[in-house]
Amino acid sequence: IAHLGFPRDWFTERRGMTIIVGRAMAQAEVISSDPIQNVVFCIDDNFMVWESTPPYEWKIEGVFAPIMGKHTLKVFAYTTTGRVATDEMDIWVLSHARTWHKHG
Repeated sequence: IAHLGFPRDWFTERRGMTIIVGRAMAQAEVISSDPIQNVVFCIDDNFMVWESTPPYEWKIEGVFAPIMGKHTLKVFAYTTTGRVATDEMDIWVLSHARTWHKHG
C-alpha cells in the first residue's frame, strides 16, 4: 500500500483537492511484506524523483520552474519481487518560492 501525506506542512483538503500553501514535503508510507526496491514520485505523470531508502520523501519542487497551480501527485512503490503499488492525489500549490531543483 502506498500512501501520500504531508505530515510537516500546513494543508487543507476540500472536495478532494489538497491545497498546499508554501513549501511541502510528499511522504510515501509503504507497507509491504516484500522488500521495497524503490519509490517513484511523479507530477502530472512526469517522473520527478525516486527514493530507495526510507523515509520515502520528496520536497515538492519543479525541475525547471517552481510547481504552481493544480497538479496530480502520484507515487509508485516497487518491490524486489516485481510487485507495484500506486496512489495519487490532486494538489493545488500556492507558493512564492523562487527556487527549484537545478540539475548540474
